[in-house]
Amino acid sequence: MAEYADAPLMLLCMARPDELFSRRAQWPGGKANILSFLLSPLPEREGEQLVVHLLGGRVDQAVHAHVSEWAQGFPLLVEELVSNLRDAGRLRTANGRWTLEVESEEAAERRGRTVPTSIHTLLLARLDRLGPRGRAVIEPAAVVGQQFHLGDVEALHPDAPAAELATGLQELVRLDLIRADHGPTSTPLSPNSGPGYRFRHATIKTVAYGRLPDDRRAELHERYADWLERETEDRRSQFDEIVGHHFYEAFRYMGRLDPGGEQVRDLARRAGVRYAAAGQRAAVRGDARLVQAWLGRATRLLPADHPERLAALPALAEAQQASGRLAEATTAYQELARSATAVGNESLALHATIGRLGITALYDPRQFLREGRDEVELAIAAFERLGDRLGLAKSWHLLAHLNWTRGRLTQAVADAERAVTLAREAADPYWEANATGLHCLILYWGPLPLDAVELRSREALAEAERSGVPSLAVTAHRVLARIAAQRNELDEAEDTWTPPTRSPRVRSSR
Repeated sequence: MAEYADAPLMLLCMARPDELFSRRAQWPGGKANILSFLLSPLPEREGEQLVVHLLGGRVDQAVHAHVSEWAQGFPLLVEELVSNLRDAGRLRTANGRWTLEVESEEAAERRGRTVPTSIHTLLLARLDRLGPRGRAVIEPAAVVGQQFHLGDVEALHPDAPAAELATGLQELVRLDLIRADHGPTSTPLSPNSGPGYRFRHATIKTVAYGRLPDDRRAELHERYADWLERETEDRRSQFDEIVGHHFYEAFRYMGRLDPGGEQVRDLARRAGVRYAAAGQRAAVRGDARLVQAWLGRATRLLPADHPERLAALPALAEAQQASGRLAEATTAYQELARSATAVGNESLALHATIGRLGITALYDPRQFLREGRDEVELAIAAFERLGDRLGLAKSWHLLAHLNWTRGRLTQAVADAERAVTLAREAADPYWEANATGLHCLILYWGPLPLDAVELRSREALAEAERSGVPSLAVTAHRVLARIAAQRNELDEAEDTWTPPTRSPRVRSSR
């Protein structure tokens, strides 16, 4: 071998940083011609190329998005996740293109964030090697979420010295299980929350969380929700969904241990109230998806006669209707009618009737034209007696729609104007905007000169900007586009027809 002593030789070795440094802390130790460096995760584009290579053929963007969210650029995770998705039958190929089967919210919740078996085993072995301080910190941190602060961990370990918890966190940083987080999304709850951290990867958090038994999960979630409520009392609206989430998780795990117990019912109520508040604000923003998620959960958690549940049902039904889920919206209105009648709330029961008629008017106009007027007029008389201005606004809006459909445009204009006035008196910007949009449409189809219709539609655009209700802006833009087309201004009509895209608006119930 002497003749090869001067031959150039490169030795390339791979090792996990945490295991290398714990066993060989001095390597490479400044020796000549030795270099060590950490491999960064794959950039998004290269991660997508790896997915294409593994599957062969074209890959739908939803597949890339799912793998990217989970694997975060780690090649081993990309390979294992793609393999798991194929084995589970969630990856399908048609015409040479791979697509991802979408799970329902319920199925995803039942399944949870399943970590591929090989990755789970690897991470579990790493966590088992942690010292007492590290183990005492990482599992409660996993209860908080992907990002957390020292103050969060202290809240879940009220009897542990702060210095000991900080030492445990530093051990996790050294082992590259968590990392210091100073990014813009790492906002502490209070100035005293201490430094921020995040799990290096979502799978680490998932495996650490999975080590906890159900009773311990329930205990920690409830403790954290209680602490979070106290810490954010002056900013409740900013934390409703987070507090609701932790009460809900405590309810789920405690419900496995003591179904129907008093503590379980109390956790369900506390979670439902916070989800209801978050869902009502999502309705104001026009986020139909979150309205259905949060108010849907609130209605399942709260008792049938709970005021927050009754208030949530109209907004939930309107969000379902806006999303085209008509059967679910009808069911929600029926449930509102039953619950409101059971507690003697005549006004809410009438709102359920008007909501159901609104669905019929849009999707079965013949039945609405045959039977709608009598029911609407009876509702108007009852709302007048009860002094319910919002109920009256909805009712006159329906009458305007009915008369417009029958071609009685003069009466329809008057009805729509009355609906606008009543909604303004009820201080409900959504229904005021809704009635204003219908008013503009009726004016367009009536005998009014185009210049007058254009003026009213531009006023409606300004009102939409003030109220923040995008559906009114969409209606006004389309009326203006029709006017431009009638004037043979086709380029302007095309530009006006497609206003800036914004999410559909749904109303927050009162």
